Amino acid sequence: RGAWDFRIQTPLSTPQVNSNPIRVFPNPANDVVSIQSETYKAGANFTLLDLAGKLIKSGKLQKGTTQIPIGDVNSGVYFIVLQDGSRKKIDKLIISH
Repeated sequence: RGAWDFRIQTPLSTPQVNSNPIRVFPNPANDVVSIQSETYKAGANFTLLDLAGKLIKSGKLQKGTTQIPIGDVNSGVYFIVLQDGSRKKIDKLIISH
């Protein structure tokens, strides 16, 4: 009693991780923010939310690079959410005018 039995298992391989699944640039952004993604294809949904979760903008990703005009959005910290079926990715975006 009182003895501990520890077993350490190490994985035989590591899963491959896409090093660049989504690119949001520039960040901080001023008038336009661009989204590029190999993981999320054209037609996937994007939403721009403020820190309270209020919807600011939404739309669909275009083939290649999607440009979102943000000149009418107040300076601050926001979240860009990409969703395609059950997959969801959230990135932080800073808007500075």
